[in-house]
Amino acid sequence: MTSVEGPSVLDAYPPATDADRERLLEFARKAPITFGSWRDLKGLYKRVEGDAGAEPPLLGALLGRLDAAPMAPPNAGPVTADLGSVRNVAGVAVRGGRAYVLGGRYGYAEQLDAFDLQVPDPLKPRRLSSTKIDRGQTIGLCGPFLCVFTTDYNTVSLNVYDLAEDPDKPAQRGKIDLGGNAVSAGFAHPYVFVGTPGAAGRRNAPGGLRIVRISDTGVPTTVGKLDVPNALAVAASEDGRLALLAVQGTGFSWSRRPTPGVVRVIDTSDPTRPQVISTIEVTNATGVWISGRHAFIAAGAGRSGGDAGLHVVDLSDPKRPRKVAFVGTEWYPPSGIVVRGQHLYAPSGYGGTRILDISDPAAPKQIAVESGLEPFVTEDGVLAYASGGYSGLSVWNISTPATPFRVGAPPSADTMGYMKRR
Repeated sequence: MTSVEGPSVLDAYPPATDADRERLLEFARKAPITFGSWRDLKGLYKRVEGDAGAEPPLLGALLGRLDAAPMAPPNAGPVTADLGSVRNVAGVAVRGGRAYVLGGRYGYAEQLDAFDLQVPDPLKPRRLSSTKIDRGQTIGLCGPFLCVFTTDYNTVSLNVYDLAEDPDKPAQRGKIDLGGNAVSAGFAHPYVFVGTPGAAGRRNAPGGLRIVRISDTGVPTTVGKLDVPNALAVAASEDGRLALLAVQGTGFSWSRRPTPGVVRVIDTSDPTRPQVISTIEVTNATGVWISGRHAFIAAGAGRSGGDAGLHVVDLSDPKRPRKVAFVGTEWYPPSGIVVRGQHLYAPSGYGGTRILDISDPAAPKQIAVESGLEPFVTEDGVLAYASGGYSGLSVWNISTPATPFRVGAPPSADTMGYMKRR
C-alpha cells in the first residue's frame, strides 16, 4: 500500500531527480498534520536544516508549514475511513489489498462491500462492488473463501463467497442454515468451526459446536456437531485438530442448580466425531484464541467472585490443560481476543484495548492500552482495520504495537508543541 505518510518520502532526500524534488515539495506543502505524516515532516525538516547545500524552495516550504501549524488542531471527532453510504460497520475481512466490509446505511448490516485498499490515502478506499445480503452478523476468511454469517430472524446461515475467481466481486457459491440466533466462528481451511448458544424452545437449535466443511467449489456441508447448551465463543487451532468452546454458566432456577462457566477443550482431529477431552475452569469466558500450544481466554468476573482478565493456558497436553498466567483487567472484562505474532490485543469496551507482549506466554506483559482499537483485522501487520459499528471503520498503524496510532488523527497539543520547537 502506498501513502503520502510513508517513510519512503524521507528516502527521496537529497533529491537525485526533478521528480524527487517535486515529490518533496508537494509533501512539504500538502502533507496532512496527523500522526505519521507530521513525524515525517519534522524528520525531513531536520535533514534539510542540517544540509549546508539545501535548496531554498524546499527549506522555505518546510519553514512555512511548521510555523503555520496550529498548536492544537481542531478536534473534529474520531477519524474514520470514507466508505460512502456505509455507516454501520458490523465486521471486516482483509486480503490481497482488499477489504470486505459487512455493513449498511442504517440499522442492520444489509450489504457486503469490497474496497480497494491499495490507494494513496488509507482513509479513502475505492469501492469495487456491493452485494445485498440478509441481516449480517459476522464475517471471516477460510482459505480462498469469504464466510458471511447472516440471519433472517429465525435462523443463522453461513454464506460462502469465492474470492479466487474475481476478488473484486465475490460470488456466492453456497449457503447452509445453522439454526440458533447468534454465532461465533473459528477457521481452519477447509473447515469452519461454529459456536452457537442455541434458541430456547427449538429442538433443531440446541446450541454447541458445528463443524462445516467447505468443498473446493465453495459448497458448505455440516460434517460434525457437538450439542453443548449456552456456547458463547469458539476458537480453532491452525491445523484444525483442536477447538475451544466457551460455555456460559447458568443461574439459579427451581428446576436446576446454577452452573459455572467453563471452556471445553475439544479434539477435532476427526471432524466428523468431535469429542470433549478436557475442561478449563474459567468464570464467564467471553473470548478464546489458540496460538501454537497455548490458549488465551478472556473472562469476566462471576457472581461468586473471580477477576476479570486474560488467562493463559498451556495446551501441550490438551487432555491436561494447565493455567500458566493471568493478567487482570480490573472492572473491564475483555470482550474478545486477537493474536498477531507475539502480541495479543484484548478490547474491553470503556476500558480500551489492552495490548500484551506474549513472546513468553507464561509471563505476558501489558505494553499499552488504547481507546478505540476495537476488534480488528490486519494483512501486513502495519495497517489494522477496526470495525466499530456506528462509529464506522477506523484505520490504525500497529507497526509498533506499544505505540499504535489512528491514521488521520492529529497529534495532541503537547506533541505539537514539542515538534514545533527547533
